[in-house]
Amino acid sequence: MIETKEQKALRFKNLCISILAQSGNCKDSQHDFNNTHTIGQMCSAWWKYWHGLITEVPQQVVKAFEDFYPDFKDEINAAGFYYNEDSQNGIVLVGNSDKEISLSRSRRITVLGKAHVVLRQSASALVLNPDCKVELRDTSRATVKQGYAVALDYSQLTTFDNAECFDQSVVHITNGTLQDNGHRAIYAYGSATINSFTTRLITLCDNSKLNV
Repeated sequence: MIETKEQKALRFKNLCISILAQSGNCKDSQHDFNNTHTIGQMCSAWWKYWHGLITEVPQQVVKAFEDFYPDFKDEINAAGFYYNEDSQNGIVLVGNSDKEISLSRSRRITVLGKAHVVLRQSASALVLNPDCKVELRDTSRATVKQGYAVALDYSQLTTFDNAECFDQSVVHITNGTLQDNGHRAIYAYGSATINSFTTRLITLCDNSKLNV
């Protein structure tokens, strides 16, 4: 039996309520979803509890977008969410992808999936997947909680994981290991390790160390 769009929308709503319950969000969040009737209203509820969703149940969020974005793309876009595609407006969510994803217009990118992401121009991202690789080009920015980053050109990277840097990039790194191939400035914190060819313009704080 072919599922109607209305049935799919109800299934999406029930899935959202289930995800919210798993995320530890308050009962108010589930109540908010129970009172939604359109995809746009559901997306507004997603935004209200977005931080808890992406930090506590990121893979469930990715699965929801994978399953329902193709059917409700127009409604989800109208509510300000985009999945694995660039947009100047709203939130861009990056899930799992076998293809390189290039983003240049969005300043609100959240990377939750396993993907190779290239940030260009003034794009800005939050990266939360340990199996993700993100390249920062031009004047793009990223905060990487988990994932491997490569900072190039005039980009600015804040990372808590391993990374590389080139050109005139600026890197703030905490606890991870940075392979320096060129930089405008490096700031190391916690137990970060910097492997470099120079001591210039590298600031060590806490227990960080430099290998030249």
